[in-house]
Amino acid sequence: MFRLKFSGLAVSFLMFVLAFSQSNAGNLTLSPESPKAGSTVNIVYQTNSRWTQLFAYIYGYEGSSSFPKARQISLSYDRNKNKYYGSFKVPENEVFGLIKISNLYETQDDNRSKFWDYQIVDNDNNIVRSSYLQAGISYLGNSPANCSRRVDFKKALKMLKKENLLYPNNLQALIGAVSLRLDLGLITNAKFKQKIEQYAKRRFNKNDENDIKSITRALRTLNKQDKAEEIEKQFAKRFPKSETAQEVYMSKLSQAENLEDFSDLVQDFIKAFPKSSNRERLFSALVSGYLQSKKHEEIEKILKSFRTVPSSAYTQLASAVVETDDDDENIDVNLAKATELMKIASNEAVKNKTHLKPVYMNEREWEYKRNQDYIRVLEANAEVYLWAKNYEAALAILEKAEAACMNEIPGTIYALYIDFYSSTSNAEQALETATKAIKNSQSSKSIEDYHKILFDSLRPGSDYEPFISNIKKIARNKRIQKLMHKKLNMNADLGVIKSVSGKALDLDRQQGRVVIIEFWSTWCGPCREAMSAFDRLAGKYALRSDIVFAAVAVWEKGENVSEAVNDFLTDAEFKVPTYLDEKSELPKNVGLTGLPARIYIGKNGKVQFIESGFTDEYSFKRDSEDKIELLSK
Repeated sequence: MFRLKFSGLAVSFLMFVLAFSQSNAGNLTLSPESPKAGSTVNIVYQTNSRWTQLFAYIYGYEGSSSFPKARQISLSYDRNKNKYYGSFKVPENEVFGLIKISNLYETQDDNRSKFWDYQIVDNDNNIVRSSYLQAGISYLGNSPANCSRRVDFKKALKMLKKENLLYPNNLQALIGAVSLRLDLGLITNAKFKQKIEQYAKRRFNKNDENDIKSITRALRTLNKQDKAEEIEKQFAKRFPKSETAQEVYMSKLSQAENLEDFSDLVQDFIKAFPKSSNRERLFSALVSGYLQSKKHEEIEKILKSFRTVPSSAYTQLASAVVETDDDDENIDVNLAKATELMKIASNEAVKNKTHLKPVYMNEREWEYKRNQDYIRVLEANAEVYLWAKNYEAALAILEKAEAACMNEIPGTIYALYIDFYSSTSNAEQALETATKAIKNSQSSKSIEDYHKILFDSLRPGSDYEPFISNIKKIARNKRIQKLMHKKLNMNADLGVIKSVSGKALDLDRQQGRVVIIEFWSTWCGPCREAMSAFDRLAGKYALRSDIVFAAVAVWEKGENVSEAVNDFLTDAEFKVPTYLDEKSELPKNVGLTGLPARIYIGKNGKVQFIESGFTDEYSFKRDSEDKIELLSK
């Protein structure tokens, strides 16, 4: 029997991110470009693609908000002009906004990850207070995933400086600018501390959350933790529903000494902040805590005490019940309980939970997320029925999950179908399904390996290589076609990097070559696996003089970073050329905020792709080879 182990939550989240990553590089204009609050803004959008329906997603920031308020408008198509038109009214308190375009299937144009933006002006046509501030913050990579634009620290600093010039008493902009200058290596620690001490002495508005966040950040920089905490607690007491109040409560959660205390705090937090972005994560932590203590009945009782619960909490509990005992005597009992829990999870997934919609999601984004939650529940439900060998029920659930997919069928559903057909002795259908998964780029190493096993058993004497090569070629052509519209064409100061032995590589003089750079650090756990995969990928292209691989160690800690990197490389025995960026200038220049990460530089010397994280070598190798092939042309 074929059995693919996967995390439904992780894969569904990945699908959500991927679905929001397609770019069609159209042109959008606003009239007026800088509107007044309360005025109407007209949108004109032109693209080479023709869509049945397009929407403009607008994310408006108020002066004191950490998250934007999302809304959507429908765009109408003018066939004669081949353009889309729409309009929206600017809310009274809005100071800054971001815009992207989406179609019915959540494929979007986000202006090559830059988004389009607008700034609000007053009656004298001056940019209003906090507009430049919010514009600067939007470049720092701290926004929710659906409205997160490409990180650009230099643009962020430029915006903060403009805010400081227009509104020199904006404490958040002052502290943000000096902090960013330190991060970019533009001022010394001594100068930074001197500035922060000056700002910490300024009067601040005790009822303005931005001022509270700014002054407490300054105080912590000066090691005045107790004073910062007291200011936050007082503000949280006056504004118990504020973001600061949430942060104070989250701090309490981190200090819980046992499961009972943690449970009480989580339950109180969820009731106090039902729309918190931490809600689903806290439910998951709560369930995990009780499952580790083997208190299944207790956590089930707690979950049922809430009016609404994330469906993932019940699927998590159902999966644990299935895995509790493998004895045949308990299978029926466990199945009955797991089925009961999955039914509750399904009901939770289809509930109308508009009151829980985060402000930074519009109605269509919220519905899309809810649909993904529902599919995830159905996948888990099908897995339970497959485990119990109730194949008729499993097939019915899988068909329902497939029908719920708005666009592409995810690899998890293909895997479950393959499991079903293998379990019911339908090898031909299993082979056909695995072929579809590979052709649609929704396969995994497990699916691909099993695909060969099925082919060899069903087609004895046939040559597998031409068959699989043709399928993979079809899949790759589709992926590369999508990649063509996602190229960033980003200018960046790349400069010279040096190896531990002192050998230099001038990245600005590699025109005519494709350059792939892997960023890593000796203290980064996931980086070791990513570096191993990167090393093997580089080996595959070792004879290609037009392709350059470089692994760059950044953000190293300690006094002798060169020695630490050298020791690490000696133990790891990597063959890929490795360099050390002691000042970590390169990741700042390309807008990286985490590790592992990599960039792909085209033959024109521009950064074309930026990736963060590492899932598995199969996906990494496939996606990297796609980008290399596209950029090598």
